[in-house]
Amino acid sequence: MSNRVLIVDDDSDFNTLLTDVYRQAGYEVISCFSAEEGFQEFQNKDESIDVLVTDQRLPGASGSEFAKEVLQRLPGLPIIMVSGHLESDTVRELIETGVGGVFAKPLNVFQLLKKTQQLIEKKQQGLFVSIKKKSGVAGSSHSLGFRFTTFACVTAASIEFAKALFSKKNFTTNLLLIGSSDCDYELVCRDLLAMEEKDSDSLFVVSDEYKDADGLLKDLTVTAQGKSEMTILVSAVDVSSMHLLNLVKQVVVEKMLPDCDLRCVIALDRGVDNLLDDEVIDEDTYIFLGTTEIKVPALTEIVEESPFLLLQYLNSSLDGDKIYTLSDSLEQEMVSGIYSLEMLPLKNLAGNIGKMISPGEIDSETFKAAYDGRLTMVQMVGNSGTLKDMLREKRDEILKAVLVLSGNPDTGAEALACSSGLWNGFLEDEQ
Repeated sequence: MSNRVLIVDDDSDFNTLLTDVYRQAGYEVISCFSAEEGFQEFQNKDESIDVLVTDQRLPGASGSEFAKEVLQRLPGLPIIMVSGHLESDTVRELIETGVGGVFAKPLNVFQLLKKTQQLIEKKQQGLFVSIKKKSGVAGSSHSLGFRFTTFACVTAASIEFAKALFSKKNFTTNLLLIGSSDCDYELVCRDLLAMEEKDSDSLFVVSDEYKDADGLLKDLTVTAQGKSEMTILVSAVDVSSMHLLNLVKQVVVEKMLPDCDLRCVIALDRGVDNLLDDEVIDEDTYIFLGTTEIKVPALTEIVEESPFLLLQYLNSSLDGDKIYTLSDSLEQEMVSGIYSLEMLPLKNLAGNIGKMISPGEIDSETFKAAYDGRLTMVQMVGNSGTLKDMLREKRDEILKAVLVLSGNPDTGAEALACSSGLWNGFLEDEQ
């Protein structure tokens, strides 16, 4: 049976657009043009409506007032609000009311449909409950039957990942995790070892500091003392980190640690077939990697778990009885997806919050202050792409200023106290 969507929008053209979008996606659609008509539909259909999609500006009542009335009658009903213009205070008010998604016009219909499906899944799984009661150490916070702390496992994507990882827990050679650099792969590996009831000290994480196989082997030998097997984690999500994969490959293939069984967890940004097709790896590396792949969900796929992840990062290192919690309004804001959050930047954000306040409840204002601070460098970089690019642009601006002010290209290097090679290279670029 198709899910039923109630659309309430007095703009006939936009109402028709939404109706067509949802019908083409396989939903049954009821469309109304006022809050009064919407109330009438709820009286007629009530429990058979799965999602309400409403405009903020409606004849006779605002969308937020309409949403409050509906939620009093049907607590937990997924509601999505759309509007041509929404102030941040209005968005916060809508989220506090219980609205699950807020979209500004013009719409991204793909994101709208994705959010709709997520809200329906949450309703069906009975997940309209507060995640903030979790202390941040998952343990038995889900019903998977095994310890898993990387995600809260309240979304289909994270549950599927946890189960896939559990099914591969006894791998003996290579396990490939296909995801982005945002994921905390070390935490994934610790969960994997816990599933196998193995000590976490049998994990060796390959960092960027290694330049040759000898240095890697030296540290690996020290860590592997007294152990019959080791799990090596190497992240080659970034193509520039492929040299680390080659170092690990050399150590494993040449059996440089003969008294210890080595297996690898390798993080990649795409499947091995694509890496080979794109000529990122050669055939020998393709054979070494194997084909045991598990897709890691991005935080955009499990945004409902962002409050849990934040608390996990904040509370994992606390020794005392007092812990961090989230206010209801902040939790709803994070779940709604209005913040751009990735897993590792989320970890950095937790560090900012930890410096700002002691354990206790975190409100929206504190979170926003920490979030804005995290974005400062991103805003500085702007469209440059990387910090290195930004600094190069700033350097060239200074060089141009010196050239203009001095009026003499020959004195530029002396005025800046920089090498003549750098100055001459800049002049050539300008020409």
